[in-house]
Amino acid sequence: MHLTKISAHNFLSFDVLELDLGPGLTILTGPNGVGKTNVGRCLDVALAVMARYGGGPPTEAQALYESAGNRGASAYQVALGLTLDQPWERSLILSYIRTAYACCGLGDDAAKRRNAASLDVIGRARITEESLTPLWTGTLHIRYDAGLRSPWFAAWEFHHGDRTCHITLVGANSGQLRGGPAEALLPPVDTSINIAMALTSTIPGLNVDAPTDEHDTDDPRRLMDLANTLPGPGQAFSMHMNTQTDMSAPAALSLRELAARLQVSDYERYNFEFAHVLWEILRRQFVITDNRRVPFRRRFAHAAFDLPIDVRDGSNIPAELFRLRNGDVTAQRRYAAIEHTFRDLTGRRLGLRTRVEPTHISADGLIIEPTVITDDREYPIEFAGAGAQEALVLSFLLPGEPGRVIVLDEPAVNVEPTMQRRLIRTLRTTGQCVVITHSPDVVPVDQPGDLENIIRLAPTKAGPRPRRAGLIHRREWSRWLKLFEPTHVRALLFASKDILCEGATEVGALRQWWSDTALWQLPNPEAENMPIIDVGGDHGFGGYIEYLDAFGIPWAAIVDGPALRPNSTLAQQLHRLGHRPQQPPIEAVNFTAFRAYWAQAGVFTVADTFGDDGTKAGEFEAFLARIDPQLLDDVRTEIGTRSKPQIGALFAARHPAPPAAVASLYQTIMTHLGAGAASVSAPLTGSGGVNISHAADDVRPAPAAHHHA
Repeated sequence: MHLTKISAHNFLSFDVLELDLGPGLTILTGPNGVGKTNVGRCLDVALAVMARYGGGPPTEAQALYESAGNRGASAYQVALGLTLDQPWERSLILSYIRTAYACCGLGDDAAKRRNAASLDVIGRARITEESLTPLWTGTLHIRYDAGLRSPWFAAWEFHHGDRTCHITLVGANSGQLRGGPAEALLPPVDTSINIAMALTSTIPGLNVDAPTDEHDTDDPRRLMDLANTLPGPGQAFSMHMNTQTDMSAPAALSLRELAARLQVSDYERYNFEFAHVLWEILRRQFVITDNRRVPFRRRFAHAAFDLPIDVRDGSNIPAELFRLRNGDVTAQRRYAAIEHTFRDLTGRRLGLRTRVEPTHISADGLIIEPTVITDDREYPIEFAGAGAQEALVLSFLLPGEPGRVIVLDEPAVNVEPTMQRRLIRTLRTTGQCVVITHSPDVVPVDQPGDLENIIRLAPTKAGPRPRRAGLIHRREWSRWLKLFEPTHVRALLFASKDILCEGATEVGALRQWWSDTALWQLPNPEAENMPIIDVGGDHGFGGYIEYLDAFGIPWAAIVDGPALRPNSTLAQQLHRLGHRPQQPPIEAVNFTAFRAYWAQAGVFTVADTFGDDGTKAGEFEAFLARIDPQLLDDVRTEIGTRSKPQIGALFAARHPAPPAAVASLYQTIMTHLGAGAASVSAPLTGSGGVNISHAADDVRPAPAAHHHA
């Protein structure tokens, strides 16, 4: 299976979500609270509904999702684009269609002459995987509407040429193949026949009474091609089958095969539906983890092994390890793969201890303990640290049959950076995997395709929206790779907004001065999840701005005076990236006009002049010198001139009252970014009591007492 697209309307945090996915590793990032986990829940709601109507064990999940409407909406929709590309998936559907052909009957006198077993011989010869090509790619629709008598609706919608059809799985008209897109409320059909009659009609003149077997010599190339008989609008094919076999005749071979694959023993009285088939595929191919882990259970009754064991929260993994290690050859092979993955992630060996529980506690209980084995001892995995337990959960989930869609929600929980990087290496060979994470170490950028598979769920006024860098030429990729290499740059994917600074001195001082902004009635940068980043000079802004724009991260830039020149490097970068405002000032020497002009683009400064005349009067350190030249000299003497972040931080620490220009700059930036700006009707005051409502140029020397505060 390949998950190609996730769509949602009015579901949880999404008013609208349209997310295209590639076949390999996808990294889903974004700030806290934006709804990343809800992307995985788009798959989970499909599992919950299909389990309820597809023969799965009863759960409370479906009832929970009745309250999943966005902002209390009573109706929502989720759609999953799927390609069924695994041989066993197609073979299972083929068995179902062949069974439907045999058990639906031809609806005429031939039904009296041919039983299901003899019809099955025709179907097995004439219905092949090639016959069912339209079914291999489609969209699973899940809808809930509390206002309807039957609130749940599900359908498999597919296209062939210019025709759209769907098979209703849940709701009114379930078990029908109908023409047109999947809709919960459709008018009655004009004509309806069963799937056996429809398929037979694709071979004109086929004599169903002629002696035949699986080696049919009557032009065996003539297949019953579903594409040639798809229903149009107002038409429907019934896929309901009568499996109550005549005890005097053998059961159809396809029916026995289908029952075995779906683990149904009493198949002679079981009404198979396409929903059962699709549920089996989803059950085996969707692997979804919770973002919360539960400690491993140790005690299990023998009866626990009679039913499928739920391992989603990780607590029951010891029981599944026991079952695999003591199972058939296939199960033991899976256990060996888990051991291998665990060693790859942790560098340690996995063990499993079991013993019978004392009879005074339980008559049929087992104690099962995963362990870590070292050279000289073996001890329970709980004593190896939370990282080892998380590694075991991941090691259990990742190995398996091909074609699975794995959604890992916060797999880096309790896992140290080295193990996170090993995890990425393992995930590259797993197949299709969506990783929801807040860890920059789980964001890979070492291969050309990585950047286009990083998706940031960006908060907007209209709701969360996916943003990505898109296709990047290999030459451009090398440039982005250099930018992404530091971990703190990848961490910007999780920020709500960002402040870019031209130099390190600004970062050191502004972080200190803006650490306590309560007196200004504004949240501080840490509370706003707003990093302050040094871009390494005016030439470094372009790469960062391109990166932030691509992923929908709002930004503001703090620059020195020379960067405001109309022909500066920054000006050229902003022009290339589409951020240069219209109607620049006419007078190229008018600094005040250019400061206001660039502020429209989110570019700000505390300089009062261009300062590119050799005096360096436009640099941030010149600003510090205007505040307190003696303090700046003392700081430089104490720590030297090379460590600019320390110069800025120590200066601000010894001059704790933020200058009026710095306070005003912060309010201006917060207003520009729309980040919790305070009311501007009342003047803001800095901690020194200076009115800063219009004080961008108001820089006063600090009292001498601040020199060594």
